[in-house]
Amino acid sequence: MYSRYGSSERHRRRLARQPVEVEMPPSNVSRTDEIDPRTQPNLNLARGLRILEAFDSEHPEWGVRELARALDANPTTIHRLLTTLENFGYVEHSKNSQRYRLSAKVMRLAGRYAEQNPVQDVARRVFEELSGEFEHSFYLGVLNNFEVVYTAVVEGRGALKISTHVGERIPLHTTAIGKVLLAAQDGAYFERFIAAGPLTRRTDKTKTTPEALQEDIEEVRRSGFAVSLGENFEDIGAIGVPLYDAQGSVVAGLSLGFPLHLLTTGRLEITALVKLAQALSAGITYRIDGRLP
Repeated sequence: MYSRYGSSERHRRRLARQPVEVEMPPSNVSRTDEIDPRTQPNLNLARGLRILEAFDSEHPEWGVRELARALDANPTTIHRLLTTLENFGYVEHSKNSQRYRLSAKVMRLAGRYAEQNPVQDVARRVFEELSGEFEHSFYLGVLNNFEVVYTAVVEGRGALKISTHVGERIPLHTTAIGKVLLAAQDGAYFERFIAAGPLTRRTDKTKTTPEALQEDIEEVRRSGFAVSLGENFEDIGAIGVPLYDAQGSVVAGLSLGFPLHLLTTGRLEITALVKLAQALSAGITYRIDGRLP
């Protein structure tokens, strides 16, 4: 399977080129999602979008005052915006609990995105086909607002699982996918990323200084892959590689997640994992564009 999709040397040469821009966010976007009135032409729309983004796996429902505190906003303003979103069908309001949640209409937008961007559907099929060779987790993610957003997830058959879903946001600096996507950016992007806020510590192994993270990024560019060993979750490791289009541009990151003890016991090897991840990446590109990256 590895020879079918090309060698790792090809991938190393690609990342060594001039860094490729991938969904570059505007310079005003920060990891804290603060709204800058000097650069946002429509503050009400910006606040409404922040409300939609506040609904996640940890907060599937919000009360008005609770959401206002989370967004550091006026409760009256939040109530007015939630009412507008409800009138347009994007949120639902429970009369009993007086709480709001996303409606099924949001799925229509997600479906349109999937129709226009087939990468995640192809990636999921490839992941499922190769699940016999790797019994742990497969992830595909893209860069958005200084974070990784998962666009395809296939949980493994192994005993150790992490609850992860499509649409979930994860840090760039703690994950293999994130480091791969950072490696595809130029120096100006990295500086804006660092200026956006502190590098939060997820575990004792998280790189929390710009210098340490920069060393990791340079290593990704040299080797063509990223490694995260207990940096996002203490007991979880991951190998990440870029996903290229047929022209050689980075369009996403792909990673394989696994229990960290499998490396220390010799049941998994980094070299084999990298080959598998690169084969998956090339296979996805081949199915979409009909040629190898």
